[in-house]
This record gives sequence, structure tokens and C-alpha cells, in this order.
Amino acid sequence: MMKSFALSIATAFTLFTATSVIADTVANFTGTWINQRGSTLILEAADGNNLNGTFNTAVANTQSCIGKAVPLQGVHNGNAAAFSLSMESCGSPVTIALSSTLQVDENHQETLHTMDLVQWQGQESWKSKVIGTDTFVRAVK
Repeated sequence: MMKSFALSIATAFTLFTATSVIADTVANFTGTWINQRGSTLILEAADGNNLNGTFNTAVANTQSCIGKAVPLQGVHNGNAAAFSLSMESCGSPVTIALSSTLQVDENHQETLHTMDLVQWQGQESWKSKVIGTDTFVRAVK
């Protein structure tokens, strides 16, 4: 019983230490990111933990938005970030919220895994709110 308790404490300490290292790490979100459909996210550091940038979609119901850079704002905390944008400037009634985590694999490949909430302005129907996921990979510098 004592050996089991000691193992549990050691395991908990190891998990706590590993989690603390991840939480204390400030991820570098700045740069160009490309998702699996060819859309790009360009991020720049702003004051504090804020990020500014643009989103350029490769696919959209509103054809005039394809290939247009749309401004976005974001904030990050460790390896987590959230972004928001409106597609109004290219003629779309869509707003998008992205929640993401920056992960680095064993080959040092940086990836932004996002959960996306897309909202169509003024509509309340089964297709007015869409939740999706995307994977953005850092473009070669």
C-alpha cells in the first residue's frame, strides 16, 4: 500500500511538472500558416499576448471572399490561442471564431489545431451555425 501511494505521488508530481512546463512555455504563433484546403492564416505579434493578422480563405460560399485577406484579432496564452474575424469586408455575412492549440511533433513540425465556429448573420436555421476543425501547418520560413 505504501509503495502504491509513493508511486501515485511520484506520478502526480511528474504530471504536474510536465504540465507546468507546457503551460509556462510561450509559443510562437507569428508567421504564415496553411490549412489542408489551402487557406492561409498570417499572424503578427501585437501588445502583450495579442495577435493581429489576416485570414485568406481558399473555399467559401461567397465567391468574392476567396483569395481576399480578411483582418483578424487574437490572443494567446501559452500554446493556446483564440481568434475572431468577420468576412463582411469581402461581402459575406459570416463571422468566425477560432480556438486553437499550437503543437510541435517529434520532427519539430509546428501545427495549429483549430476548432471553428462559423455564424451566418441574421439567420437562425440548421445551417446558420457550423462547427468545424482545421489543421494549419507553419509555412516554410
